[in-house]
Amino acid sequence: PRFTDILNKFFMMEDQGALYTQFCKKENKVKHSKKQDRHTDGHNKPYSRKMNKNLNITEEMLSKPMNSDKYDTVKLPSKGRPYTVSIAVPASILDDTCLKEDLRIYLVGQLAKSAAIFGVDEIIVYNDHCWKKCADNPKAQMNLIELMTTVLQYQECPQYLRKKLCPMSPYLANAGALNPIAAPHHLKATQWCKYREGVVMGKCGKAGSLVDVGLGRQVSVKDKDVAEGSRVTVKLTPAARVMNSPFGELVSPQEPRLEHGVAWGFSVRVADSLSEVITDCENSSGYDFLIGTSDRGTLVEDLEEKQFQRALIVFGGVDGLEQSLSRDKLLTASCPQHLFDAYLNVCPQQQTRTIRTEEAVPLTLACLTAKFSAWNK
Repeated sequence: PRFTDILNKFFMMEDQGALYTQFCKKENKVKHSKKQDRHTDGHNKPYSRKMNKNLNITEEMLSKPMNSDKYDTVKLPSKGRPYTVSIAVPASILDDTCLKEDLRIYLVGQLAKSAAIFGVDEIIVYNDHCWKKCADNPKAQMNLIELMTTVLQYQECPQYLRKKLCPMSPYLANAGALNPIAAPHHLKATQWCKYREGVVMGKCGKAGSLVDVGLGRQVSVKDKDVAEGSRVTVKLTPAARVMNSPFGELVSPQEPRLEHGVAWGFSVRVADSLSEVITDCENSSGYDFLIGTSDRGTLVEDLEEKQFQRALIVFGGVDGLEQSLSRDKLLTASCPQHLFDAYLNVCPQQQTRTIRTEEAVPLTLACLTAKFSAWNK
Protein backbone atom coordinates (compact mmCIF):
# COMPACT_ATOMS: atom_id res chain seq x y z
CA PRO A 1 0.00 0.00 0.00
CA ARG A 2 2.82 2.38 0.80
CA PHE A 3 4.33 1.83 -2.66
CA THR A 4 0.93 2.50 -4.27
CA ASP A 5 0.59 5.81 -2.43
CA ILE A 6 4.00 6.89 -3.65
CA LEU A 7 3.06 6.10 -7.25
CA ASN A 8 -0.22 8.03 -6.98
CA LYS A 9 1.58 11.10 -5.64
CA PHE A 10 4.14 10.83 -8.43
CA PHE A 11 1.52 10.71 -11.18
CA MET A 12 -0.37 13.62 -9.58
CA MET A 13 2.82 15.68 -9.68
CA GLU A 14 3.34 14.72 -13.33
CA ASP A 15 -0.21 15.79 -14.22
CA GLN A 16 0.19 19.10 -12.39
CA GLY A 17 3.48 19.74 -14.17
CA ALA A 18 1.91 19.05 -17.56
CA LEU A 19 -0.98 21.43 -16.80
CA TYR A 20 1.43 24.13 -15.69
CA THR A 21 3.46 23.72 -18.89
CA GLN A 22 0.34 24.05 -21.05
CA PHE A 23 -0.72 27.16 -19.10
CA CYS A 24 2.69 28.79 -19.63
CA LYS A 25 2.59 28.06 -23.36
CA LYS A 26 -0.86 29.68 -23.67
CA GLU A 27 0.32 32.74 -21.73
CA ASN A 28 3.39 33.09 -23.95
CA LYS A 29 1.26 32.86 -27.09
CA VAL A 30 -1.06 35.62 -25.84
CA LYS A 31 1.84 37.88 -24.89
CA HIS A 32 3.59 37.25 -28.19
CA SER A 33 0.47 38.04 -30.23
CA LYS A 34 0.07 41.40 -28.46
CA LYS A 35 3.70 42.35 -28.86
CA GLN A 36 4.65 44.10 -32.08
CA ASP A 37 7.69 42.37 -33.56
CA ARG A 38 9.70 44.31 -36.06
CA HIS A 39 10.80 41.06 -37.77
CA THR A 40 7.54 40.44 -39.62
CA ASP A 41 6.50 39.84 -43.18
CA GLY A 42 3.49 41.17 -45.07
CA HIS A 43 1.15 38.83 -43.18
CA ASN A 44 2.36 39.96 -39.73
CA LYS A 45 3.85 36.57 -39.00
CA PRO A 46 7.13 36.58 -37.09
CA TYR A 47 10.11 35.10 -38.86
CA SER A 48 11.67 32.06 -37.28
CA ARG A 49 15.27 32.57 -36.27
CA LYS A 50 15.90 28.85 -36.24
CA MET A 51 18.24 27.36 -38.79
CA ASN A 52 16.58 25.79 -41.79
CA LYS A 53 18.26 22.41 -41.86
CA ASN A 54 17.38 21.66 -45.48
CA LEU A 55 18.79 24.92 -46.87
CA ASN A 56 21.45 25.53 -44.21
CA ILE A 57 20.49 29.23 -44.03
CA THR A 58 18.30 31.27 -41.70
CA GLU A 59 14.94 32.80 -42.49
CA GLU A 60 16.48 36.18 -41.63
CA MET A 61 18.97 35.71 -44.49
CA LEU A 62 16.13 35.00 -46.90
CA SER A 63 14.47 38.34 -46.10
CA LYS A 64 17.54 40.30 -47.16
CA PRO A 65 19.21 40.75 -50.54
CA MET A 66 21.97 38.34 -51.39
CA ASN A 67 25.27 39.39 -49.87
CA SER A 68 28.30 38.17 -51.76
CA ASP A 69 30.28 38.02 -48.50
CA LYS A 70 28.00 35.28 -47.17
CA TYR A 71 29.10 32.84 -49.88
CA ASP A 72 32.25 30.79 -50.18
CA THR A 73 33.36 30.92 -53.79
CA VAL A 74 33.92 27.55 -55.45
CA LYS A 75 36.78 27.85 -57.91
CA LEU A 76 36.67 25.67 -61.00
CA PRO A 77 39.69 24.50 -63.02
CA SER A 78 40.38 26.35 -66.25
CA LYS A 79 41.06 23.28 -68.40
CA GLY A 80 38.26 21.09 -69.68
CA ARG A 81 38.11 17.33 -70.15
CA PRO A 82 37.03 16.18 -73.63
CA TYR A 83 36.55 12.48 -72.82
CA THR A 84 34.15 10.50 -70.64
CA VAL A 85 34.73 7.47 -68.43
CA SER A 86 32.05 4.83 -67.85
CA ILE A 87 32.17 1.79 -65.59
CA ALA A 88 30.02 -1.35 -65.69
CA VAL A 89 29.39 -3.36 -62.51
CA PRO A 90 27.33 -6.58 -62.26
CA ALA A 91 24.47 -6.61 -59.77
CA SER A 92 25.27 -10.23 -58.91
CA ILE A 93 27.93 -9.05 -56.45
CA LEU A 94 25.06 -8.26 -54.06
CA ASP A 95 23.83 -11.84 -54.22
CA ASP A 96 26.87 -13.77 -53.14
CA THR A 97 28.96 -11.38 -51.06
CA CYS A 98 26.29 -9.51 -49.06
CA LEU A 99 23.72 -11.36 -46.98
CA LYS A 100 21.99 -8.42 -45.27
CA GLU A 101 20.16 -5.50 -46.84
CA ASP A 102 22.07 -2.82 -44.95
CA LEU A 103 25.39 -4.29 -46.09
CA ARG A 104 24.22 -4.26 -49.70
CA ILE A 105 23.19 -0.63 -49.45
CA TYR A 106 26.52 0.30 -47.89
CA LEU A 107 28.43 -1.55 -50.64
CA VAL A 108 26.57 0.35 -53.36
CA GLY A 109 27.23 3.58 -51.49
CA GLN A 110 30.95 2.83 -51.59
CA LEU A 111 30.74 2.27 -55.35
CA ALA A 112 29.11 5.68 -55.72
CA LYS A 113 31.82 7.24 -53.58
CA SER A 114 34.58 5.67 -55.70
CA ALA A 115 32.91 6.89 -58.88
CA ALA A 116 32.67 10.42 -57.49
CA ILE A 117 36.29 10.47 -56.31
CA PHE A 118 37.66 9.58 -59.74
CA GLY A 119 35.18 11.56 -61.83
CA VAL A 120 33.24 8.74 -63.45
CA ASP A 121 30.58 10.00 -65.86
CA GLU A 122 28.39 6.89 -66.13
CA ILE A 123 27.70 3.75 -64.10
CA ILE A 124 26.11 0.77 -65.82
CA VAL A 125 24.43 -1.85 -63.65
CA TYR A 126 24.29 -5.05 -65.68
CA ASN A 127 23.02 -8.58 -65.32
CA ASP A 128 25.90 -10.98 -65.92
CA HIS A 129 23.62 -14.02 -65.34
CA CYS A 130 26.12 -15.43 -62.84
CA TRP A 131 23.80 -15.56 -59.86
CA LYS A 132 24.42 -17.92 -56.96
CA LYS A 133 21.68 -17.96 -54.34
CA CYS A 134 18.91 -16.48 -56.50
CA ALA A 135 19.81 -18.22 -59.75
CA ASP A 136 16.27 -19.61 -60.07
CA ASN A 137 14.52 -16.51 -58.78
CA PRO A 138 14.21 -13.82 -61.49
CA LYS A 139 12.22 -11.57 -59.17
CA ALA A 140 15.00 -11.56 -56.58
CA GLN A 141 17.49 -10.77 -59.33
CA MET A 142 15.46 -7.78 -60.48
CA ASN A 143 15.12 -6.58 -56.89
CA LEU A 144 18.90 -6.52 -56.49
CA ILE A 145 19.32 -4.67 -59.78
CA GLU A 146 16.71 -2.14 -58.71
CA LEU A 147 18.34 -1.75 -55.30
CA MET A 148 21.72 -0.97 -56.84
CA THR A 149 20.22 1.48 -59.33
CA THR A 150 18.09 3.26 -56.72
CA VAL A 151 20.92 3.73 -54.23
CA LEU A 152 23.32 4.95 -56.93
CA GLN A 153 20.82 7.53 -58.17
CA TYR A 154 20.09 8.61 -54.61
CA GLN A 155 23.76 9.09 -53.79
CA GLU A 156 24.39 11.05 -57.00
CA CYS A 157 21.50 13.46 -56.40
CA PRO A 158 22.39 16.65 -54.45
CA GLN A 159 21.01 16.59 -50.92
CA TYR A 160 18.79 19.64 -51.38
CA LEU A 161 17.00 17.97 -54.31
CA ARG A 162 16.44 14.50 -52.87
CA LYS A 163 13.03 15.20 -51.35
CA LYS A 164 11.79 16.39 -54.73
CA LEU A 165 13.53 13.91 -57.02
CA CYS A 166 14.01 10.72 -54.98
CA PRO A 167 10.67 9.10 -54.07
CA MET A 168 10.32 6.98 -50.97
CA SER A 169 11.63 3.47 -51.50
CA PRO A 170 12.21 0.45 -49.24
CA TYR A 171 15.72 0.30 -50.69
CA LEU A 172 16.48 3.65 -49.07
CA ALA A 173 15.38 2.65 -45.58
CA ASN A 174 19.01 2.58 -44.39
CA ALA A 175 20.25 5.35 -46.67
CA GLY A 176 20.95 7.54 -43.66
CA ALA A 177 24.00 5.40 -42.87
CA LEU A 178 25.58 6.11 -46.26
CA ASN A 179 28.63 8.34 -46.45
CA PRO A 180 28.05 11.50 -48.51
CA ILE A 181 29.96 11.43 -51.78
CA ALA A 182 30.75 15.18 -51.58
CA ALA A 183 30.80 15.51 -55.36
CA PRO A 184 31.48 18.91 -57.01
CA HIS A 185 27.78 19.40 -57.77
CA HIS A 186 26.79 18.69 -54.14
CA LEU A 187 26.95 22.32 -53.12
CA LYS A 188 25.92 23.85 -49.81
CA ALA A 189 23.62 26.85 -49.57
CA THR A 190 26.57 28.95 -48.42
CA GLN A 191 28.71 28.05 -51.45
CA TRP A 192 28.67 30.00 -54.68
CA CYS A 193 29.39 28.24 -57.96
CA LYS A 194 28.32 29.41 -61.38
CA TYR A 195 26.82 25.96 -62.03
CA ARG A 196 24.15 24.44 -59.82
CA GLU A 197 21.78 21.51 -60.14
CA GLY A 198 18.12 22.35 -59.72
CA VAL A 199 14.56 21.20 -60.20
CA VAL A 200 11.92 23.11 -62.17
CA MET A 201 9.24 24.34 -59.77
CA GLY A 202 6.84 25.96 -62.23
CA LYS A 203 6.32 28.66 -64.81
CA CYS A 204 7.51 32.23 -64.39
CA GLY A 205 4.91 34.20 -66.30
CA LYS A 206 5.25 33.84 -70.05
CA ALA A 207 8.99 34.32 -70.13
CA GLY A 208 10.33 31.17 -68.54
CA SER A 209 10.44 28.93 -65.48
CA LEU A 210 11.46 29.02 -61.83
CA VAL A 211 14.15 26.61 -60.66
CA ASP A 212 15.10 25.62 -57.11
CA VAL A 213 18.90 25.39 -57.01
CA GLY A 214 19.32 25.19 -53.23
CA LEU A 215 20.12 28.86 -52.60
CA GLY A 216 16.91 29.67 -50.75
CA ARG A 217 15.65 31.70 -53.69
CA GLN A 218 14.25 30.34 -56.90
CA VAL A 219 16.17 31.21 -60.04
CA SER A 220 14.43 32.45 -63.18
CA VAL A 221 15.42 30.87 -66.49
CA LYS A 222 14.25 31.79 -69.96
CA ASP A 223 13.43 28.29 -71.18
CA LYS A 224 9.72 27.66 -70.54
CA ASP A 225 9.44 24.30 -72.33
CA VAL A 226 10.95 22.27 -69.47
CA ALA A 227 8.40 20.18 -67.60
CA GLU A 228 7.78 20.90 -63.94
CA GLY A 229 9.73 18.53 -61.70
CA SER A 230 12.55 18.05 -64.22
CA ARG A 231 16.14 18.14 -63.05
CA VAL A 232 18.24 20.73 -64.85
CA THR A 233 21.70 22.30 -64.75
CA VAL A 234 21.65 26.07 -64.30
CA LYS A 235 24.46 28.47 -65.13
CA LEU A 236 24.26 31.60 -62.99
CA THR A 237 25.54 34.99 -64.06
CA PRO A 238 28.03 36.82 -61.79
CA ALA A 239 25.39 39.49 -61.13
CA ALA A 240 23.00 36.86 -59.76
CA ARG A 241 25.14 36.61 -56.65
CA VAL A 242 23.71 39.84 -55.22
CA MET A 243 20.23 39.74 -56.76
CA ASN A 244 17.01 39.38 -54.81
CA SER A 245 15.57 37.42 -57.74
CA PRO A 246 18.53 35.83 -59.51
CA PHE A 247 18.35 34.60 -63.06
CA GLY A 248 20.38 32.12 -65.07
CA GLU A 249 20.30 29.90 -68.11
CA LEU A 250 19.85 26.18 -68.66
CA VAL A 251 22.95 24.39 -69.93
CA SER A 252 23.98 20.83 -70.60
CA PRO A 253 25.20 18.87 -67.56
CA GLN A 254 28.28 18.11 -69.68
CA GLU A 255 29.36 21.76 -69.80
CA PRO A 256 31.21 21.77 -66.44
CA ARG A 257 33.27 18.82 -67.66
CA LEU A 258 33.93 20.23 -71.12
CA GLU A 259 34.77 23.73 -69.90
CA HIS A 260 36.42 23.04 -66.54
CA GLY A 261 37.20 19.32 -66.37
CA VAL A 262 34.75 18.75 -63.50
CA ALA A 263 32.67 15.56 -63.44
CA TRP A 264 29.20 16.98 -62.80
CA GLY A 265 27.67 13.82 -61.39
CA PHE A 266 27.17 10.48 -63.11
CA SER A 267 24.28 8.92 -64.97
CA VAL A 268 22.99 5.42 -64.18
CA ARG A 269 21.59 2.92 -66.65
CA VAL A 270 20.70 -0.77 -66.56
CA ALA A 271 21.82 -3.42 -69.04
CA ASP A 272 20.43 -6.94 -69.25
CA SER A 273 23.66 -8.50 -70.50
CA LEU A 274 27.31 -7.82 -71.16
CA SER A 275 26.62 -7.27 -74.85
CA GLU A 276 23.99 -4.65 -73.98
CA VAL A 277 26.55 -2.86 -71.84
CA ILE A 278 28.77 -2.38 -74.88
CA THR A 279 26.20 -1.72 -77.60
CA ASP A 280 23.66 0.51 -75.80
CA CYS A 281 25.86 3.56 -75.45
CA GLU A 282 24.06 6.87 -75.00
CA ASN A 283 26.23 8.29 -77.77
CA SER A 284 25.42 6.97 -81.23
CA SER A 285 29.14 6.53 -81.96
CA GLY A 286 29.49 4.04 -79.10
CA TYR A 287 32.47 3.47 -76.84
CA ASP A 288 35.83 3.74 -78.57
CA PHE A 289 38.01 2.33 -75.76
CA LEU A 290 36.87 -0.93 -74.11
CA ILE A 291 38.77 -2.09 -71.02
CA GLY A 292 38.21 -5.33 -69.14
CA THR A 293 39.62 -6.13 -65.70
CA SER A 294 40.85 -9.47 -64.40
CA ASP A 295 43.70 -11.02 -62.46
CA ARG A 296 44.45 -12.89 -65.70
CA GLY A 297 44.98 -9.67 -67.65
CA THR A 298 48.16 -7.93 -68.72
CA LEU A 299 50.01 -5.42 -66.57
CA VAL A 300 48.53 -1.93 -66.53
CA GLU A 301 52.05 -0.54 -66.99
CA ASP A 302 52.09 -2.10 -70.46
CA LEU A 303 48.97 -0.24 -71.57
CA GLU A 304 49.74 1.70 -74.73
CA GLU A 305 48.63 5.29 -75.13
CA LYS A 306 45.36 5.70 -76.98
CA GLN A 307 43.32 8.75 -77.95
CA PHE A 308 39.65 8.22 -77.20
CA GLN A 309 36.40 10.06 -76.49
CA ARG A 310 34.39 7.49 -74.52
CA ALA A 311 36.12 4.87 -72.37
CA LEU A 312 34.26 1.91 -70.86
CA ILE A 313 35.74 -0.10 -67.99
CA VAL A 314 33.94 -3.40 -67.35
CA PHE A 315 34.21 -5.26 -64.05
CA GLY A 316 33.25 -8.88 -63.58
CA GLY A 317 31.43 -10.56 -60.73
CA VAL A 318 32.54 -13.29 -58.37
CA ASP A 319 33.29 -15.66 -61.26
CA GLY A 320 35.03 -13.03 -63.38
CA LEU A 321 34.44 -11.64 -66.85
CA GLU A 322 35.14 -15.01 -68.44
CA GLN A 323 31.89 -16.42 -67.05
CA SER A 324 29.93 -13.31 -68.00
CA LEU A 325 31.21 -13.65 -71.56
CA SER A 326 30.40 -17.35 -71.78
CA ARG A 327 26.77 -16.76 -70.72
CA ASP A 328 26.10 -14.06 -73.30
CA LYS A 329 24.90 -15.70 -76.50
CA LEU A 330 25.07 -12.48 -78.51
CA LEU A 331 28.82 -12.14 -78.13
CA THR A 332 30.95 -14.12 -80.57
CA ALA A 333 34.31 -13.48 -78.90
CA SER A 334 35.82 -16.65 -77.51
CA CYS A 335 37.78 -14.91 -74.75
CA PRO A 336 37.83 -11.46 -73.13
CA GLN A 337 41.10 -10.57 -74.85
CA HIS A 338 39.25 -10.62 -78.19
CA LEU A 339 36.39 -8.48 -76.90
CA PHE A 340 38.27 -5.65 -75.17
CA ASP A 341 40.89 -3.26 -76.44
CA ALA A 342 42.75 -3.83 -73.19
CA TYR A 343 42.39 -6.62 -70.63
CA LEU A 344 44.20 -5.45 -67.51
CA ASN A 345 45.41 -6.66 -64.16
CA VAL A 346 45.74 -3.52 -62.04
CA CYS A 347 47.09 -5.27 -58.94
CA PRO A 348 49.61 -7.96 -59.98
CA GLN A 349 51.25 -7.97 -56.54
CA GLN A 350 48.08 -8.76 -54.61
CA GLN A 351 48.64 -10.78 -51.45
CA THR A 352 45.05 -11.89 -50.93
CA ARG A 353 43.45 -14.83 -52.67
CA THR A 354 40.82 -12.66 -54.35
CA ILE A 355 39.90 -9.00 -54.82
CA ARG A 356 36.22 -8.19 -54.54
CA THR A 357 34.56 -6.12 -57.24
CA GLU A 358 33.91 -3.15 -54.94
CA GLU A 359 37.63 -3.23 -54.10
CA ALA A 360 38.71 -3.55 -57.72
CA VAL A 361 36.76 -0.45 -58.78
CA PRO A 362 38.84 2.15 -56.86
CA LEU A 363 42.06 0.24 -57.58
CA THR A 364 41.42 0.29 -61.32
CA LEU A 365 40.23 3.88 -61.43
CA ALA A 366 43.26 5.05 -59.47
CA CYS A 367 45.57 3.45 -62.04
CA LEU A 368 43.73 4.48 -65.19
CA THR A 369 42.62 8.00 -64.26
CA ALA A 370 46.22 9.15 -64.00
CA LYS A 371 47.03 7.63 -67.40
CA PHE A 372 43.99 9.16 -69.06
CA SER A 373 44.91 12.60 -67.74
CA ALA A 374 48.50 12.26 -68.95
CA TRP A 375 47.36 11.22 -72.42
CA ASN A 376 45.11 14.26 -72.77
CA LYS A 377 47.45 17.02 -71.62
